[in-house]
Amino acid sequence: MFACSRKLPWAALFLLAAPLGAQSFKQDISLAGLGNGNSARPFGITAEPYSQRLFVAIAGDFGGANNVVAIVDPVTDTVSGTLTVGNFPEDVAFVYDASGVPLYGAVSNSTDGTVTIWDGLSDIVLDTVQLPDPLGFGSCYPFGLAPSEDGRTLYVSTVDGSGDVHAIDLQSGPPFAYDASASFNLGDKSLGRLQHFQDMVLVGTSQFDVAFTGAEAGMAGWSTSVLPFFWSFDILDRSGQFSFPAGQDVEILQDGTVVLGGTFFENRMYLMDANGQLDRTLRFSGSSGSAHGLAESEDGSLLAVCDLAGNELILMDLINRVEYSNTFLPTVGLGYQQPNEAAFLLDKLYVSVQANEEILVFDQLPTIQPGGGYAGSLTLSESTPALGGTLTATASGPGIVALLAAEDDQAGPFAGVDLDIGPQPQFLGWGVGSFAKSFQIPLQSSLHTRHFFFQGVTDAQNSQQPTPPKVVIVQ
Repeated sequence: MFACSRKLPWAALFLLAAPLGAQSFKQDISLAGLGNGNSARPFGITAEPYSQRLFVAIAGDFGGANNVVAIVDPVTDTVSGTLTVGNFPEDVAFVYDASGVPLYGAVSNSTDGTVTIWDGLSDIVLDTVQLPDPLGFGSCYPFGLAPSEDGRTLYVSTVDGSGDVHAIDLQSGPPFAYDASASFNLGDKSLGRLQHFQDMVLVGTSQFDVAFTGAEAGMAGWSTSVLPFFWSFDILDRSGQFSFPAGQDVEILQDGTVVLGGTFFENRMYLMDANGQLDRTLRFSGSSGSAHGLAESEDGSLLAVCDLAGNELILMDLINRVEYSNTFLPTVGLGYQQPNEAAFLLDKLYVSVQANEEILVFDQLPTIQPGGGYAGSLTLSESTPALGGTLTATASGPGIVALLAAEDDQAGPFAGVDLDIGPQPQFLGWGVGSFAKSFQIPLQSSLHTRHFFFQGVTDAQNSQQPTPPKVVIVQ
């Protein structure tokens, strides 16, 4: 991509501190026999911190839908009760008042095209809301649930390909009313789990090509403020390649960072802000390269990643922004497959495994120690530039500052400094205090969704440290 004209005269090695300890498989929690007699295979799992319980959607399978939400006591790690809901329940969410008391719980019922809502304290089912079926499939196949930050609206994503995000007015009931005025459409797309954050509905997307020989994955944000606006960008375009990437889950970290995971995302997650400004990627291992379900630990140090297609559970170190471990679940306990979603509660990690009738429990979670960190800064004029557009990258920091670029985010050393980009980063130039370089994006359709990675290195008093990395995705 760029010509490399000189080597850096640096030999110091940048080391990250190692995490301490390792998660341990404690047990599984059997769900067999729960519900209507069909398979009791779980789908989504959500921790409810006020009551310190877990709620698990028991979906069933293609041989027959189930219709209950199981309640799990994390003290005894046993099922303490069930709620009867609609058919093939998938995603569970809770709505809270300003003091953190749960007002309502809710679950999406995929094959019924409904959402069941219950009282957040008594667990009494209050209502089931029917959603529109615009394509006449018999259901819009509701999936993700996200309450608005003020608790007045529940947003529902769909996977029928309509691109509809439905809204339920939580101030109207019970019974609760479908709110057409607050619902919106994102185009002919299938939508993943979603979040409402800083007056934005944030959701990953997927759109098949016209021949159904591939798909394009992306990310979208819809403003719910008085003056609504919309943004979106494409992440992977695999049209015609018989690859079907899809934005699958959005997690809001405690520091406000938005994380997008997806199926067949080529071993990457994407970090950004609520306005769609991309920051960087998180690289992880895994046979399918998918991040189907995401969950942040209670202390904010870990991110659990469920690779459903690869049967792997990955833990990411959020302090140092690196992978901590990868567990191949068929080798754990009795052998498990298809991890769908995860939740942390009472210093334990709970994972729903869709191919089994169990919830997995892990304890003795690792303690993460901060490493060397980053120095200086790296800014981009645009993180999702259009074809034909201009991009400027600026690295700043104390002492001599160098700017490097790569077409991949495989971490490795360069001139004695450990970088997050590679494996063969190219040296773009250097300056004292800062260095900037501008690029013209060619008008070539083959560059659509191409990724480029940038990182700087600072040299202050013979102490070499990298800046945080950045990613650019051409639109």
